[in-house]
Amino acid sequence: MDLNLLKLFGTEFDLYNITNIVRGKFWNLNEQSLHDLLVSHISGNSDELLSKMISAENLKSSFMELSKTKFSEIIPSEADDIVMMNEFDRKSDLFLYNSLLREFTNMFKLSTVVSVVRLYDYGIINLSSISYAVENTISSNIVVSKIITSE
Repeated sequence: MDLNLLKLFGTEFDLYNITNIVRGKFWNLNEQSLHDLLVSHISGNSDELLSKMISAENLKSSFMELSKTKFSEIIPSEADDIVMMNEFDRKSDLFLYNSLLREFTNMFKLSTVVSVVRLYDYGIINLSSISYAVENTISSNIVVSKIITSE
C-alpha cells in the first residue's frame, strides 16, 4: 500500500472540505447545510477541525481554526470577505500544487503517478489562463501573477 497516496488524497479531501466550509460561511449557510457539504474519508484528525470551522462565529474565525494545522499557510490576511475568499482560493491552489510537487521525491510509487496527472491539470489551467489573456490583451504581468506555479 502506498501511504504517500493516502496522505496525498487525505490532503486533497481535507482541502476540499475546508473550501466547502469557507464558501458556505461566506454564503451564510447554516451548520447542518455545511455538514451536508462535507466528504468523509479516513482521516479522523480532520473531523474535529472541520467541526470547529463550521461552529465558528464568522468567516474570519473559521479561517483562524487553521492556524495550528498544516493548512496554516492558506489563511488569508485580514480584509473584507470577498478579498479573503480570493486570497484563500489562490493560496489553497498553491498549497495543493506544492504538495503534488513534493511527491516527486518518492519515485516509482503510485502517489507519484497521481501527482503527475494532477499537475497536468494545473498545466491545462495555466494554458487556458494564458490563452484567455492573449485573446483579451491582458498584460503579461497580470497573467504571470495569476498562474499556478512553484514560488
